[in-house]
Amino acid sequence: MTSAFANIRKRFWGKKRLFPLWGALTGVLVTGGITQLVTGYCVRIDEREYAGRLLRQAEEVATQLSVVLRSVSTHAFTPCSEDDINLMREQNWAYNLVQDIGRVSQGKVICTASWGVLKQPASLPDDGYYSAQNNVTFYRQASGLLPVNNRLDVVVKGDTVVFTSPSALKELYLFRPDVDARLTTKNGKYTFQTFKGNTQENSGVNLLLPDDVFYQRICSTRFDICLEMNNTHTGVMSLPVLALLLIFLAGGSVGYLAGFSVYARINRLNSMDMRLKKAIFNRELFLEYQPQFRLSDQRIVGAEILVRWHDVVFGNVSPEFFIRLAERLGVYRNITRFVIEQALHDMSLILASHPDFSLSINVGKHDISDYNFIGFLNEVVDKYAVNRRQIKMEITEKTDVNYKLIAESARELQRQGYCVSLDDFGTGVANIHWLTEIPFDEIKLDKYFVRGLQDTFKIKMLDALLSIIIPLNKIIVFEGIEKAEEKNIIQQMYSAAIGQGWFYSRSLSARALAVLLMEKNVDGVRYLHKKPPE
Repeated sequence: MTSAFANIRKRFWGKKRLFPLWGALTGVLVTGGITQLVTGYCVRIDEREYAGRLLRQAEEVATQLSVVLRSVSTHAFTPCSEDDINLMREQNWAYNLVQDIGRVSQGKVICTASWGVLKQPASLPDDGYYSAQNNVTFYRQASGLLPVNNRLDVVVKGDTVVFTSPSALKELYLFRPDVDARLTTKNGKYTFQTFKGNTQENSGVNLLLPDDVFYQRICSTRFDICLEMNNTHTGVMSLPVLALLLIFLAGGSVGYLAGFSVYARINRLNSMDMRLKKAIFNRELFLEYQPQFRLSDQRIVGAEILVRWHDVVFGNVSPEFFIRLAERLGVYRNITRFVIEQALHDMSLILASHPDFSLSINVGKHDISDYNFIGFLNEVVDKYAVNRRQIKMEITEKTDVNYKLIAESARELQRQGYCVSLDDFGTGVANIHWLTEIPFDEIKLDKYFVRGLQDTFKIKMLDALLSIIIPLNKIIVFEGIEKAEEKNIIQQMYSAAIGQGWFYSRSLSARALAVLLMEKNVDGVRYLHKKPPE
C-alpha cells in the first residue's frame, strides 16, 4: 500500500509541468473555502438584522394591541352603550394597526366600534390560544365575527376584543424567497403567522461545497412572541453559476479578493435600491390612468395618474413600496418630474379636445417642501399648452408635512391657476382641521367610506360626513367603487359626485383611455380624425 502511494505521488508530483495544475486546484479550494466563510458570515449578519426588524414590527403590533386593551378595558361605561362605543371608536382611530374594537359577552362578539351593536352576536372560535404572560387569548384568521366576509387575527382580554389590521404585519409579507419563518409564542405551542419561502430551490450548482443551513430564534423581552428563521442558502452555493466560476478561476489570495468583489458587485447590482435608481434614470417606469366618472350621467370627466414599475428581477413592484423606497433613497423628486412630463406628453391631446376633462397628479411631501417644484410644473404645463385648471394637484392627508406649509403650497398652486384636491380624506389625523385651514377645490373620500355601504351604520356615517362637506360647494370624489350597490347608494346620496374604481374601469394606458373616451363620451368622436396618444 505504501509503495503504491509513493509511486502515485512520484508520478504526479515528479513532473514539474503539473505544478500549475496543482496550484490552480489548491487556489480554487482555498478561494472556495474562504468565500464560503465570508459570504456565510455576511448573510448571517444580514439575517440577524432582518430578523430584528421583523420582530420589532411584531412588537409594535403587540404594543398597540396592549395599549388599546388597557385603555378600553378600564372604563366605567355599560358595555355597548353609546359612550362605550364612542370610546372604542376613539381608540380605533388612534392606532393604525387596529382594524376594529368590540365587546364580548358569553363567548360572543356583541358590538364593535365600526359596526355598532351587532344584530346577531358572533361566537368566537373554539381554537383560541391563551397566553399566560400577556393574559390574552389569540384567535388566528377567525371568520364570521363581523358582517363582512374577512378573516382577521383577533385578541381577546376580558370583555374586550381587538381585531388586528390586515396590514399590521405588512412588512413580513415582503419576505425573501430563500427564508422560511414562523412567528410563534415562546413555548412554540401557538403560531401567529407562517411565512414559506422557496427554500427547496437552489440557484447555485453543488460542485464542491454543500449548502450551509442557518437557523435562528429570537424572542421579545416584553411580549410572548418569538421569531424563528431558517435559511438554507447562506453560503457560496447561493451565488449564480457565473459568479462561482469567476471565484474559483481567480484562485488563491488573488482569487479570493477578485471573487469576493464580483460577489459584492452582483448583489449590489441586483438589489432593489440600485435597480430602482436605474429604472428612474432610464425612464423604465410607466404610467396608467384611473378614469373618473360623473355619477349623474356616467361620463368620464377625468383620470388619476398612477405610476407603475415592472422589473425583470423583481417583477411587478407595488407602487406603495417603491415610492417609499424612492423617498428613502432621495430620488422621489425624479419620479414626480417623470410622472408630470410623461403624463402631459400622453394626455395633452385629450386635455385639449375635452375642456371638461381633468388630470389628477399626486403631490408628495418632498414636492411640497421643494420651492422649485411649481416652477417646474409651470414649465411643463406651458410646454404642452395645457389649461392649468385641468390639472388637479392631489395632496394626501397621509403626508407628515406641517399643515401650514401644505396650506401655503395649496394657496400658491391655486394662485398659479391649478386645482387643489385633498386626497385620501378620512384616513389621516387631520380630517376636519384640514377643511378649515387648507384651501382646496376638490375632496376625495377614501375607499374606507365606500366599502360596506350596505350596512346602515356606514351609510349614516357617510351621510353625516357629506352634510359637512357638501355645503362647502367643492367637487367630491369617491374612491374605490367596486360594486353596483355602492355606486347606486352614493348616487342617491349625492348625484353630483364623481366616482372611480374597478366597477367603472381598471387603470388604463393612455391609448386605452382614449378609446374608452370615444365609447363613453359623445364628444369622443373628435378622436376619429386624430391619432390617440401613444
